[in-house]
Amino acid sequence: MPDLAAIQNEYAALGVQVVGASADTISTRPKVLEFIKETRINFPVWLGATTEDMKRFGLGPALPGTVIVGRDGKILLVKPTVITAAELKKQLDGLLAADAKSVQREIASIRPEKVEASLVPS
Repeated sequence: MPDLAAIQNEYAALGVQVVGASADTISTRPKVLEFIKETRINFPVWLGATTEDMKRFGLGPALPGTVIVGRDGKILLVKPTVITAAELKKQLDGLLAADAKSVQREIASIRPEKVEASLVPS
């Protein structure tokens, strides 16, 4: 969790939002909430996530797992095992770079054609 908190801090300004999921039950929820408070997790945590919920994201019943969801809601990466901070950063950097190139292409497509102009009268 500390790695995810650090990633949230580092990537928040780029539009990245970390969301945790806890497969807690009513009886274990107080412990989960205490853990969240003690570790000062700086991102939202989905409490009560079920096996069926995880399957919707392409994960199996075992946790931890990592899913990256794009701005459009499409699932871009499913890693059904532990992911290192370095590996997650590499994935995020690649996706953000691709997104930036896409935006640049879109901007270029709507720019008017260059017009030769001069401040010197002809």
